[in-house]
Amino acid sequence: MSGKILLNCIFVVEGKHDEERLKKLDYTYVVRTEGTSVPRETIRHLQALAALHDVIILTDPDGPGQNIANILRTHIPSAKTLNILKKDSIKNNTVGVENVPLHLLKEYVLPFINKKFVTSSDVTYPKLLYLGLAGPNSKVKKIKIAKKFHLLVSSLKNMLLQIQLLNINYEDLKEALYE
Repeated sequence: MSGKILLNCIFVVEGKHDEERLKKLDYTYVVRTEGTSVPRETIRHLQALAALHDVIILTDPDGPGQNIANILRTHIPSAKTLNILKKDSIKNNTVGVENVPLHLLKEYVLPFINKKFVTSSDVTYPKLLYLGLAGPNSKVKKIKIAKKFHLLVSSLKNMLLQIQLLNINYEDLKEALYE
């Protein structure tokens, strides 16, 4: 089976608006810290991803952004930091990645996206549906799988991408659900 080709770098940003900016540049999987206290589940997820991918920290060039970057580097020593110049991220007296013009943001991230990743996962969306990960009572199953494989509980489409990025196979998912 030939695997799906994905980017081999995972960008970590602070919030939803930063994620939306990267998605406008077609980066399909971005991890959000959701503020200055990075959840334990997010750290574990990033540690699992770091075993297979480059983790790129892209936080705001301000105090809270630096604190988040420091927390992430403590837990994920292999993570790389993408430093945005403060002058490029100021708009309406606010500082943030979300303010960086798209053409500049593209220049900033370009050096990090030179490698591709081919997943060996055989998991597909229909297989996740077959396991009952959508619809009534699916949240309990999603949480069980997320804990076992260090995934973030989210939409099924997003969880599929996480599964593929971590090379998790269908039999392992099935087994985890019935443990």
